[in-house]
Amino acid sequence: MKNNSWVLTTLLSVITSVLVLTSVNETYINNNFSVVISLVSGSVSLVLMAASCILAIRVRFFEKLFGGLDRVYEQHKWLGIWALILLGYHFLVRAGIRGPDSQSIIQAPKALAHVIQGFAAIGLAAIIVTSLNRNGIRYSLWRWIHKLSGVVFLIAATHWLTARNVVPFISPAGIWMAVLCALGAAAFIYRLVMYDLVHKGKAYVVTEINQFPRGMQLAVKPKDKAIDYHPGSFVFLSFKKKGMSEPHPFSVASAPKEDGSLSFVIRSEGDWTRKLRKELEVGTPLQVTGPYGKFHRTNNGESEVWVAGGVGIAPFMAWLENMTEPPKSPIHLYYSYREDDAIVDIDQLQTLAEEKGVAFTALCSTKGETLQQEHLNVIESAKDKIQAYYCGPEGLCMALQGLMRKTGIPANQLKTELFNFR
Repeated sequence: MKNNSWVLTTLLSVITSVLVLTSVNETYINNNFSVVISLVSGSVSLVLMAASCILAIRVRFFEKLFGGLDRVYEQHKWLGIWALILLGYHFLVRAGIRGPDSQSIIQAPKALAHVIQGFAAIGLAAIIVTSLNRNGIRYSLWRWIHKLSGVVFLIAATHWLTARNVVPFISPAGIWMAVLCALGAAAFIYRLVMYDLVHKGKAYVVTEINQFPRGMQLAVKPKDKAIDYHPGSFVFLSFKKKGMSEPHPFSVASAPKEDGSLSFVIRSEGDWTRKLRKELEVGTPLQVTGPYGKFHRTNNGESEVWVAGGVGIAPFMAWLENMTEPPKSPIHLYYSYREDDAIVDIDQLQTLAEEKGVAFTALCSTKGETLQQEHLNVIESAKDKIQAYYCGPEGLCMALQGLMRKTGIPANQLKTELFNFR
């Protein structure tokens, strides 16, 4: 497993910086170094925001390019983070650009330019505050404030067009930024206005609800056409009920069936999922959009290790259900859970695994049972022939990576699904 979330941000930052610096007179750079640094940071910020908006429209090409929608959103997140950091620096430095070589692309009153900067600063502050306290606010409020980042991008683009600048519009840097800003603005408007109309998903209805102390298992059935998916995929669920219409991603916990029904394992850890567990009823209609994700078995290893934590068991349940014959190579499934908030029936899960020929070990963390090096040492295959899969909290993933290093299993033999979207 490789973490390449920094690659796109670095690539776009380097390209933009080089283009801007080569478009500015060398003498001007030497005499106005702080101004040029502010200019570069603002330009890079604008490009990163544009790219972040483009990735947000969930184009299938990007999913294939980055290896799944979860990876696309990881790129989207870090593009946004660094864009806001650089934009904040640009506004704090506020290095005014002067000189005979500076001019505005679009002439605007000076007062309007100050208003634009003020709105951008307010929006930037709101996004930073909510990002630092994202677990302390309602998801619906967070989601709308998150959309404000697109508005900040449009304001920043307007600032670029109306502020005095030493980078000519008809230059490699100017054209580069203009093209990306145009694409970013189109993507943001499409995502805000048109996306939900174009991607309506498929109509389903809730057919079964099994309650657990800290979550629920949910079954839904299509009203007409069902989605077509591979085990390990995830979808977005949007319920036709007040306060539950915001789409949320969940891994499908069942194999494809003839009647198109789907199962999900949902933990109640946020305001939306707690409301879902408390108020959702059988018969509630919903929209299912997808599938997304690339967390699929590759069958590359002589042996396989599946490790899941909490609701991360969902894609492995789909894999188990989808197995029609005993595996040709040994498979070990390790499931870490908390006894006080279990969201699946452990006995049923063990029975399913045994029926499919998969070795199963439940690890109850509240009893001190954790994944150990000995669990990986029992696998008899050569270490470079073991294929590992993981889905669950980040902490357990880091523990698994550490155990793999100690055991000698190469890091690139681990395939994961990024657990947190928000």
